[in-house]
Amino acid sequence: MIRRPPRSTLDRSSAASDVYKRQALALLASARTWAYMEGRSHGVPEDVQAVLPAVVAHRLRGASEFSGDGRALAERLLTQVDIFG
Repeated sequence: MIRRPPRSTLDRSSAASDVYKRQALALLASARTWAYMEGRSHGVPEDVQAVLPAVVAHRLRGASEFSGDGRALAERLLTQVDIFG
């Protein structure tokens, strides 16, 4: 359901890497919970998409060309990333 992290996150210090791992685990747990609430025993990429804004919005900060909040930025990112790659 969740691909490996972007290369830039792998090159960080071990403390940052640990933070990334905890965030990925929280996202995965949330997606699994969403799938369960939808009546499935397995997760699909759409589950990650469904919970991503709520899970990461507080972590996202827009660049100068983006004036929205973290949730709006997460929604925008979802429209730009091919989940099936």
